[in-house]
Amino acid sequence: MSEVSHEQAPHQASADQGQGSMDVRVVLSEDDQNSKQTPGKDGTSNSNSTNMKTSMRSALFSKVLRIVMTSSALISGFTMSVFVEAPISPKVSDGMTALFAVTTAITICSELLALVLAARLELELWSVLIHCDPQHQRRESDAFMQKNAGQFSLAARLAFQIGVPAFALDVALVAWHRFDDNVLAATLTTVVVGLTLTYLLWRILQGCCVQSGSKDKVEEEHSQKPHNP
Repeated sequence: MSEVSHEQAPHQASADQGQGSMDVRVVLSEDDQNSKQTPGKDGTSNSNSTNMKTSMRSALFSKVLRIVMTSSALISGFTMSVFVEAPISPKVSDGMTALFAVTTAITICSELLALVLAARLELELWSVLIHCDPQHQRRESDAFMQKNAGQFSLAARLAFQIGVPAFALDVALVAWHRFDDNVLAATLTTVVVGLTLTYLLWRILQGCCVQSGSKDKVEEEHSQKPHNP
């Protein structure tokens, strides 16, 4: 027995090292197969644990979609209220008033598009989980999330990378109409909005660089990995 364990140890270590550089999709598919093939005490598959993991992953994805929908609804509602109730001062130039109208339209339209995309994704996700076989829920949910990753990314970008900066710029423009007799208040509001937008854009660019670097690292690991014939 000791000789067998010593012989199996190197093989197990090499397998663990190779598994660490595998792609996420491969790991998900192998976990799905293992959960189906692993028998329980009564000889049946561990369907309960698989369904639990599926429900947790689906609930997390749905929760993120609801965050996008909630923030989009709030921002678009606030912007529409400002657009209707904000006074238009005749002292402000026509160019700044036109810019205020453009930023308001961009904010409302981008947030509404994000709201519609996120709501559609959530409805389709639960429709897939309801109508598919319980034994295949994890595979179907993973396939759905991977297939619609681009739509989810588009909804998040519309809500946070386009809608939020446009909303902040809208606040600065409204300040010039609201405080048309107080240049200091309008200037301070614009400075605060400018600092906020600078920090927000810096964080967005930093996140894009980190995401691009992680993708390049994964591709490099796959290219350096030896392929067995």
